[in-house]
Amino acid sequence: MEQTSLHLFSDGISIKGEPVRIVFQNSDNGYTVMIVRIIESDEPIQGKEITVVGYFPSVHLQETYQFSGRLKTHPRYGQQYEAVSYHKVLPQSRTGIIQYLSGDLFPGIGKKTAEAIVRTVGDHAITKILNDPACLQEVPKLDPDKAKFIADTLIKNEGLEKIMIGLSDFGFGSQLAAKIYQTYGDLALETIRDNPYQLIQDIEGIGFQRADELASALGITGNSPERIQAAILYWLNECAMNDGHVFMLHDEVIEAAKKLLSTPDLHITDDDITGKWISWKMMGKLSVRVTMFICRNCTMQRRAL
Repeated sequence: MEQTSLHLFSDGISIKGEPVRIVFQNSDNGYTVMIVRIIESDEPIQGKEITVVGYFPSVHLQETYQFSGRLKTHPRYGQQYEAVSYHKVLPQSRTGIIQYLSGDLFPGIGKKTAEAIVRTVGDHAITKILNDPACLQEVPKLDPDKAKFIADTLIKNEGLEKIMIGLSDFGFGSQLAAKIYQTYGDLALETIRDNPYQLIQDIEGIGFQRADELASALGITGNSPERIQAAILYWLNECAMNDGHVFMLHDEVIEAAKKLLSTPDLHITDDDITGKWISWKMMGKLSVRVTMFICRNCTMQRRAL
């Protein structure tokens, strides 16, 4: 299925730059404060460097990134750039590729080795290695273990880059993208495409409306079972978290689900919703007892137990 961009964030100001110093980085959530050397920007920015803040699952010094975000003024630290999304820009020049391959991302690979790789593989060395790691076997005196390390590192970072770009295309800023990647890892995009409503249960900060917008872009609309089940579970969880309820009457659930699911162009009926009871019971997520739903997955109930 073709990936769809939701464009839920405004692009703001775009900056192309190179991190030169990491001031602070939270290893748990990826929140980072760093000094970035400005290579170019689509609006004038005072100075050659700027403090960039945001959520970055992976960022390295001496690499080039394209940031999208906004300028803000911190009361203590002055002008900062708050990055909403970002992606890595691979070097294209011969000199840039040599610097990249001999940088911090490739410990033990010095400048001479990088020069030998570019000299042998060519000016598009990174692309060629990604497409055919065996091309490194042609580099004179390159240890097989080092060749494997270089190829594996490039492939790993290329995979992360594709995931982050994919999450950005889905409309997620860097903070939520970092949470999603930390939760699902390499399966992030696959999980979202298979069931975007899973995000409601797994990612703090994503509710039914946000997941429903994403699902609609992926073709899950109307009275689909996934959509109706997600609405019911979301509402029950909200009742449990906000009011402590673990028991709700049948009619209350039906009416609440209809409000969540109906739109000006779509009318959801009682039958649409009640038709999902049996499948939910089989899945073990809800038990039906005549006039009530009991949510076994609600956080409040788990705490009570």
